[in-house]
Amino acid sequence: MKIIKTLLGFFRDREYQQAMELYNSHRYREAIALFESVIKRKSSRASLHRNLANFYCSYSHRNLGIVLFVMGNYPEAQYEFEEALKCCTNPREIYQLMGICQNNIGDYANAARTFSELLSRHPDSLPTKLRLGIALHNMKMWDKSVALYSTILAQQPRYADVHFRLGLALLGQGRPASAAEAFTTAIAINPDYVEAHIKLGFTQAYLGQFDAALANFTAILERHPDFADIYYALGIVYAGLERMQEARKAFERALEINPSYKDALIKLSILHCHLGDYRLAVERLQEAGRADPGDSSLQLTSTAVDDIMARNGGETCIRDELERLFGGGKPVEQAIAGFNKHLKIKPDLSTVLSIIKEFSREQNSLLEMLIPVVQDVVREHPSYPDTHNTLGGMYLKLHRYENAEESFREALRINPGYLRARVNLFTTLKDMGKNAEAAEQGKRILESNAEYPDVYFTMGEVLQSLGRYADAVTYLDRALELRPRYAPAHFLRAQMLVHCERHAEAKQAYEACLALKPGDDIENLSREALHALRQLR
Repeated sequence: MKIIKTLLGFFRDREYQQAMELYNSHRYREAIALFESVIKRKSSRASLHRNLANFYCSYSHRNLGIVLFVMGNYPEAQYEFEEALKCCTNPREIYQLMGICQNNIGDYANAARTFSELLSRHPDSLPTKLRLGIALHNMKMWDKSVALYSTILAQQPRYADVHFRLGLALLGQGRPASAAEAFTTAIAINPDYVEAHIKLGFTQAYLGQFDAALANFTAILERHPDFADIYYALGIVYAGLERMQEARKAFERALEINPSYKDALIKLSILHCHLGDYRLAVERLQEAGRADPGDSSLQLTSTAVDDIMARNGGETCIRDELERLFGGGKPVEQAIAGFNKHLKIKPDLSTVLSIIKEFSREQNSLLEMLIPVVQDVVREHPSYPDTHNTLGGMYLKLHRYENAEESFREALRINPGYLRARVNLFTTLKDMGKNAEAAEQGKRILESNAEYPDVYFTMGEVLQSLGRYADAVTYLDRALELRPRYAPAHFLRAQMLVHCERHAEAKQAYEACLALKPGDDIENLSREALHALRQLR
């Protein structure tokens, strides 16, 4: 024993241990500094710890990058991901996040290269194709982005986000009528797709279809009466129709909902100039400057207007200065032109979650640390079903089932056709013992023609809990048609057949399960059950 303790003491490295303590408490920057110090040592005695330090240093960069990514700090997150890749054994998801960072900081060419490289290795990845399409779009390579979106839709025709992105690319090509069709299709798939409604309304107004645009905005406001962007869009259309008082009311309603809505403040400032109220115009402009002190153009404009006021330069000069910088004559056309300036890829929390799912139980505390950050993203983008679904997935990993159920239900309220969220809700309800509700969700999933053997199997488990054994057999039969070598399904089917007193079929099901060598627990239970059946006369 003394020899073992001596060896352990010999190999113990105080600096490495301190680094691990920092790593486990998520103080990644400090951990990285100590790991790098261990890595720099040259002695043979330190070689074991150098190798471990390399590994955990890479993971520290990765985890720090994830935190920065979720917070929207893309430049620093990109740096951390690049460092993580120097010693990363599974880089695919890191490259996904890095490509998103590159796109969102305006490095479109490198983003396109990153996503293209990923596609060369995983050519069937639809999310990667969509992200590549966005990067190409930002490079104004409209034809390539349209072709890529069309390829995705050939495989997944009910992918609302892709129809939406296709509409934006078609606008870039100068094809507004085709763009309107794409936005309309996105809305048909997801009637609560607020961004698609807004873009469709602008496009309809651009095409001169003002009644259709106003009807579209009215319809979506009935579902989302407190959504500032819709009122802003409505104000733009009213201004295009020169219905200035109605435009003013729409912009003011947007500001009641979001007092820091810079674009609404600027448009209202211009509108007050048109209505002859220059005092209010200047006040709104100053509010816009306070809302975004980092907007240098806005600050210069505010300074120019202050100079005009100080020189008694005249109200016409103020209006001319505002319209020179922000425009005022063709609000709809200006809005359309702004659609394609810089498409960001939304914080792809699903990709983050796919990495987090690989974390060990010991790292669940990092998940707890990230949840408030994701909650902030949900509050900032309340109409994005993906963010609610991702938050639900994080709760689910932590076994916070009630929170998970609430998040998945909200994702489905926004987009009732969101299959992934419905599958997540289905399994959550089953884990909570809410079997009747789970059975209802399972039926809805399978009615959508989704042929998932796992869903059929889980339906078998749910129906078993409800005592509906014959129905369970029907679902398990379908699971096995789709995946014949599904050992747990053979085992559960055998149990259900016993309940139905179909003993000969139950024997065959247990034998089929055993032939697949299912693992010790199922194998032992199957042998015991088969032995008992053979004792029956």
